[in-house]
Amino acid sequence: MFKFFVLFFVMLLSGCANTVHLISQGYDHAQLSYISEQIQELGFSVEYSNVDVPAHYSSTTLALNPAHSSSDDIPKLQQMLHELGMTPAQELRFGANKHFFNNGHIGLYLRHPDISPSAIMPPYLESVNCPTGYATLAFAAKQRLYLETGVNVDGELQLITTPGHWFFNGATLSITLNQHPPALFSKSEVSRETALGQRPALLFTPTTLTHQAPALRCQFEVVFMN
Repeated sequence: MFKFFVLFFVMLLSGCANTVHLISQGYDHAQLSYISEQIQELGFSVEYSNVDVPAHYSSTTLALNPAHSSSDDIPKLQQMLHELGMTPAQELRFGANKHFFNNGHIGLYLRHPDISPSAIMPPYLESVNCPTGYATLAFAAKQRLYLETGVNVDGELQLITTPGHWFFNGATLSITLNQHPPALFSKSEVSRETALGQRPALLFTPTTLTHQAPALRCQFEVVFMN
């Protein structure tokens, strides 16, 4: 009986799938879903990580623990990337830039070739003099987005949150809310006067003013105070 349980335990361990942590920049929701499916077909589990792709990483990077025990994991992932038309991945076997992975966990960093390493969205944007009321855009992992708007109800301001998805290629921001066509915003670099003097800012201007969601007809910006 004891031997049976030992054998069963070993089988459980051997059957556990290694995990690929998918960190991306510039790929849209549909592209990430397809890449995730390809990874899972290789026998890995997939987790999306809400961290930035370091600017000094190549557009395709694999990071893993130096003691990673499965020797065929990296060749399988490299072959998958090749079949997807991506460049061979740089391999990092240390905790570079505080992105440390335990044994059995692999970081796959993907930066879209159409964007520069510096094209990173801030955590949120605020509306600028929006006639329909104040609004914010919050950017989350897996290209998820949340539009928060204020609505006056019986003299009290109530916040309404609408989920959606986002895509940014370094120049144009695309926002898709549920049941609505995408809204496109062009990025420009500006400066704003603050209590600490002039500060750099990013301004996102809608390319059309006819979107069904009134808040997405407005400009949004972020001011960098540091």
